[in-house]
Amino acid sequence: MRFLVTQESHASLREYLLNCHRAEWALHKDIAGFRYTAQLRLAASVAAVALRYVDNLPRKVRSRALLESGFPEHAVDAALQDVEPGSDLFSERQPFMQRPAKTPRGPKDTARALGPQQQPVKKLSPSMPPDEAETYWNLGVGAPSSLPLEKAVLELVTYHHMSMAGNNAYDGDKCQMGAPAMRYVGADYTATEAFIRGESDLATLLRLIPKHWVEGTGLPAWADRTCEQSLVDDGEMQIAHPLWAATWSSNAPACYWEGEELHGVRTGGIPEEWYRKSEMGTTKETRKQWWDTRNQDDPFYLYMPDEQGQLKVQRLDFGRDGTELAVEWAAEGKTGALLQPRLPRILDRAPDEVPVVFVRHYIAGTASSPNIRASEIFETDQKVWAFAIDPWLRRDVQTQAKYIQQLNAAVRTPFGRKPSSTAALVYLDDLADRRGDIEQAFWRKIRAVYVDILQEIRQNYQSTDDEPSPFELPANLTERCVHAGLEAFDEVVNPHSLQEPARIAFVRSNLQRRLWGISKKHRNTSQEKS
Repeated sequence: MRFLVTQESHASLREYLLNCHRAEWALHKDIAGFRYTAQLRLAASVAAVALRYVDNLPRKVRSRALLESGFPEHAVDAALQDVEPGSDLFSERQPFMQRPAKTPRGPKDTARALGPQQQPVKKLSPSMPPDEAETYWNLGVGAPSSLPLEKAVLELVTYHHMSMAGNNAYDGDKCQMGAPAMRYVGADYTATEAFIRGESDLATLLRLIPKHWVEGTGLPAWADRTCEQSLVDDGEMQIAHPLWAATWSSNAPACYWEGEELHGVRTGGIPEEWYRKSEMGTTKETRKQWWDTRNQDDPFYLYMPDEQGQLKVQRLDFGRDGTELAVEWAAEGKTGALLQPRLPRILDRAPDEVPVVFVRHYIAGTASSPNIRASEIFETDQKVWAFAIDPWLRRDVQTQAKYIQQLNAAVRTPFGRKPSSTAALVYLDDLADRRGDIEQAFWRKIRAVYVDILQEIRQNYQSTDDEPSPFELPANLTERCVHAGLEAFDEVVNPHSLQEPARIAFVRSNLQRRLWGISKKHRNTSQEKS
């Protein structure tokens, strides 16, 4: 069944795995981000099983033989045979990416009612708003009433990985927030998947798949719903295999099929027997705690410790300037953390600099009923993003990124309400509402300078075989940084220059001194380190 969307054409999972070492067979990125990542996650879960059947796997990875020749046919077929128990769309026990439909107890049994348009098939999409919002905005117009087989399968795969909590239920089981690919990071924030893009999808998969997914015999959870075949010893007890845990979802739809067309769904949670109670417990709180902990090992997301040492998922929010985000990730060490995952991967060596893919899901709605308002694939521009393997290069980029952030803070400060303990003349109270504008102007002006700073750092690194001394920002680039800050200030205040020209001139002069003071301190610190 050809439901995967590749650059070559639509492909079956078998065709894709056999050809994903070829660039032209990469999954198509011109689709909603959540559909792209759902397909990649499905492929990763089966590829992990296939890797168990690759002879001399470590050697073939080191020598790049696997990357060049692709999966052996016998390995893919063996993996598909292993997951076959969960691969039948119409199985009565564990239909592919669904839960078995139950016979209603009677004509008034609405909890199990299932038929054409019982719930429209569009309910499978994580971007579907609540019924009330859909009615208000008239969003239901033109939505399909049924789905052909291939499109239905893609939507089922997406729902398994990306579904969210909500009021929908089937047989009393409500949707929960335990789907493997979704994070509720708060309304109006962006759940962000982040991973290294390889020269082919196979290289991407090998850099994503943790080694412990391949060890042992555990299956993806959709192929072994009750974890009967996916247990591993952990001291005196048995726990779920890491691959099973990583692919387990709290939600599954009951589906109404007419032949090979999907005509109705009931979205909801999973049957109680699909919870592994010895690990997950029996309450909403213990189960949430289980999948929150499980999520921290997700290779598609970046988790880093906060000030209290608690692991927190990192974001790349919509609505923020791209240069600002690149500088922030460099300054806070996120680029290095992404290149040095906590869990070892099958392919752990990367080129000196790598492109990174961010799949960004903008979350709207409420915590009890969220939805994805926008979902896009964002590929980094190496002119402003430095995902460098060399730690010394990353060190220098981080130092300069922190300097840029200090300049931004200084430029932004005058556009705010005066603190009671500060002289009024250094603040532009009347322009406090222009703070967003000064932010945007600064990042526009500084982008070209930051690009040149990264280029200088890379050239400095390439010019020596030894451990390079800390990079010292050339005087001309320091001057351009200061001028960029002042140009941003001028752009925002010029329309108001006739209101209080003397005060604006004073604030500008004060800002200029601050920018040069920050730059001098930054330069002295660099000289001391070198």
